[in-house]
Amino acid sequence: MVVLPLQPTANLYVDSCWLSSPIVQLGQALEFTLSIQNSSEKDAENVPVRLMLNGTQKAVTSLTIPAGQKWKRHLALRLPSQDGRKQQ
Repeated sequence: MVVLPLQPTANLYVDSCWLSSPIVQLGQALEFTLSIQNSSEKDAENVPVRLMLNGTQKAVTSLTIPAGQKWKRHLALRLPSQDGRKQQ
């Protein structure tokens, strides 16, 4: 039997995501909260995060989450109107 030392693993996952309002309207801002958990024993640094809507990238950012901590942000995205144009 060979005992190998346990290697720390990076384990990030979306803990939760919820809308600020139960009403979603085309052409209006969609506000939501995103929570990502780092359940590993090491910091996750400069991890890219992309927001995709119907297969199209709408936003990109990077985040750093210390080991065992949670990253939580309020985000907004303007939905296109029914004809595909953004409302002002």
